[in-house]
Amino acid sequence: KLPNYSGISEYKGTLRDISDWDSSLDFADKRVAVISNGASGVQIVPNLQRTVSHNDHYSRNKTLIA
Repeated sequence: KLPNYSGISEYKGTLRDISDWDSSLDFADKRVAVISNGASGVQIVPNLQRTVSHNDHYSRNKTLIA
């Protein structure tokens, strides 16, 4: 389920919830923002980083990774 952020319905790009991931989507050379510091968000970022042109990773809270 996508978060209920103000203005989210006005966004013109592709929005995806990681729990409903579509592996056929091609992110090659695209600008991507991941909004999650949970396990799924931390796991998807390195995979996206290999193909995207730019990746931002946003989190609400601090995350410690060892």
